[in-house]
Amino acid sequence: MAEYNKRVKLTISLKSPVVMTDVPGDQNMAETKLYLTGTSIIGLFANKYIKKNKSADNLFYEFFLRGGLIFSNAFKGIESDGGVLPSYQLPLSIQKKKHDESGQCIEYFMQSCEDGKSGSDKMKNKFQPVRKFGRILKDGFIKTVSVDTGVSFHGAINNDKKDNEIFNYEWICPFQTFISYIIGNEENLRSFLNFISEISEPSGDGKLKILKAYLGRSRTAQYGYAELRISGMEDIAGNTDNDKYFMLENDKVCIMTMLSDAIVYNDKGFSTADISDLEKALGSDVKIIKSAIRKGTAENFVGKWAARKPMENVFLAGSSFLIKYDTLPENFRDFEIYGIGERTNEGFGTVSFNLNIKKDLEIKNDEIGGTLKRDKCVNATNIAKNVIKDKIINVIKDELVISAIEKAQGSDKNGIISGALSGKLREFAKGMRNLRNFNDKLEKLRKTAKDKIKDAYTGEESLYDFLEKFKDGKHIDEKIKKIYEDEKYGISKFMKKFNFLNINDILMEDCLIMFQKIYLVNFFTQLKRKNKKKTGGGKNGKE
Repeated sequence: MAEYNKRVKLTISLKSPVVMTDVPGDQNMAETKLYLTGTSIIGLFANKYIKKNKSADNLFYEFFLRGGLIFSNAFKGIESDGGVLPSYQLPLSIQKKKHDESGQCIEYFMQSCEDGKSGSDKMKNKFQPVRKFGRILKDGFIKTVSVDTGVSFHGAINNDKKDNEIFNYEWICPFQTFISYIIGNEENLRSFLNFISEISEPSGDGKLKILKAYLGRSRTAQYGYAELRISGMEDIAGNTDNDKYFMLENDKVCIMTMLSDAIVYNDKGFSTADISDLEKALGSDVKIIKSAIRKGTAENFVGKWAARKPMENVFLAGSSFLIKYDTLPENFRDFEIYGIGERTNEGFGTVSFNLNIKKDLEIKNDEIGGTLKRDKCVNATNIAKNVIKDKIINVIKDELVISAIEKAQGSDKNGIISGALSGKLREFAKGMRNLRNFNDKLEKLRKTAKDKIKDAYTGEESLYDFLEKFKDGKHIDEKIKKIYEDEKYGISKFMKKFNFLNINDILMEDCLIMFQKIYLVNFFTQLKRKNKKKTGGGKNGKE
């Protein structure tokens, strides 16, 4: 395998909310990660590759399965050194006094070593990890960044219970930028860039090409849309330019920080978060003096397989280790390129050495916006608004179904259209993508079919004239407003009382398309049933 000495920068601009969870399930609350996983990025590109090339060739296996390219996690971008770089989970060894918001921080390993064991025990009671995303600057300042998140409530129908269920997604807010790197040798990266160039489109600003894609959970709904830009190849300089070691109490030491979750196997092939197994993964003689770690699990769902990958025990991102330098192998800095442990091509096991060698630090700024505390991301008014809006929409849906069936029942028995034509019109309605789709297809019907629609009547007007009313959504708009104002439901009165919803929240174009589709599909379904009764169950001609 050729040396991995090149990388490309991947910039991901979110254009809609993104749900980034480990596994699917029936949880009432699906929490999101605060970064985009390397696994999801691989899946995105792998799907694009299959779609373009129609099969998995040798390059597919090299890029996405054999580890010929390493796809790092994408973290929110932060301005640093004159450019936008990925943030990372700050090391757990960087700590601040409890309840202190001054921004003053310390490097726990240095303080505890100098103060001795008793001093270390005292510090554990006074200090706590910063636990933010950011970057450590060379002057000892820490620049932090926050990830904005939100919550949406949804209603689902349980097919077994025939009942409505409420669940919700936490999501990463749109209009945020995340940065990742794709690492490999020059040959693989050049082939990968050629593939990306073929499926991307020019940007309006004439700069890097844009690749439009979906990632995360519920990609077919209102979530997951993003625009990707990939820069040209550059040499890998490593994650840090700091010295290989520094002196602490007459010992040569270095600090290793995990920038992503790491999967380490023990001698029996099982994942573990045991320090002795991590020492073996680094080298047979490695000695870890101190550690500040968090342990967790990682589990992924592969949509194409409809199966979960095995759950793994992991060292969580931010875990830090003070290591005796002389015990490390000579090429230990290669871990900054290739990662440590398993599934490194999916973004696991990214590490950096000596991100910080200063005893005292200070948070330079904490960007206004989201926060890592989930409870501050949730707006109670918005939650109530979404729940009530869903309920109102369900009431409108039910009324539209009833109205459509009653309208079909009132069709002229002598001028009824055939079952085949009813079925064709129903398929037109099912395939609606905008408010004009149905009527555009209606206009393209053959003259004989149009004449039969014009000869059929619903009440006092021809079926053709009735269907023409649905052009541009005006007719369905009027029906919804009528339901909205009907005192029987009290919708309008309720909204005015609480003053946080209005009719415009219900009449957005995506809602109108859904309502029009529901009405027309049920209308033509009932016409088809009516035709069956009239003809005794047989077909009444083909159109």
